[in-house]
Amino acid sequence: MLAAEPVAPQRAVRDQLLARVNAEAATAAPPPPALPDLVFALRADETWIPVCPGIERRELSRAAGGASYLLRITAGATIPDHEHRRVEHTYVLSGSIEVAGTLCHAGDYHRAAAGTQHVAPRSADGCVMLVVEATA
Repeated sequence: MLAAEPVAPQRAVRDQLLARVNAEAATAAPPPPALPDLVFALRADETWIPVCPGIERRELSRAAGGASYLLRITAGATIPDHEHRRVEHTYVLSGSIEVAGTLCHAGDYHRAAAGTQHVAPRSADGCVMLVVEATA
């Protein structure tokens, strides 16, 4: 019998509490975005498309903002001169390629800004590169 009788909170206290909860909810981090559709490029399904003599391309993914693909270049082949419409990120997976006077080996990365030109990149010993074209 030491229990106190329940008392409803004052309207002002309730309003302050709800205002604080709503303010915290408004500044909270948004929920993470839903995962996009999953895209797979499985080895069992790989298709290499000839681009020019000694160069083949394997499409991995393509979207409005860019694309990702593999380039396989045979020993001694040269990529024709080209200008980049988007930013190009290139990662050498195997072999080597000379780009703008720099020899890039497996594990090396190269970025070309949109609007830049590559003049005759050449692979003396052949290579495979991952290329990602993007807006940034």
